[in-house]
Amino acid sequence: MRSFLLALFILAAPLPIDGLVDKTEFEGKEVVLVNPNGNHWGQEEWGSLEDYGYIPLRLLTPSKLIAWKVDVDLTHPYAYEEDAPKALWKSIPSHHQQVRVVFEPGLP
Repeated sequence: MRSFLLALFILAAPLPIDGLVDKTEFEGKEVVLVNPNGNHWGQEEWGSLEDYGYIPLRLLTPSKLIAWKVDVDLTHPYAYEEDAPKALWKSIPSHHQQVRVVFEPGLP
């Protein structure tokens, strides 16, 4: 049985998988949304961000939040955008360096 599976794997490996690969490119960008006049982001405003094309990620301050802008052409009706700060890599690369990536639960 194992030899059959091995032979099947060897024969099936070179088959093209173009139709099986999802080539969807994700557009959008990370932005900082600022609520004007220092107003706080409430639960209602937070929940309505998806209606304007933003997926909220986390609060920076009570009046600023980081969001993923799904469509770069959409704008929020009253909040304004700032560029999100760049994440800096603070490590010196080494030959056998290991990196642990931790994803936050609930993020898209």
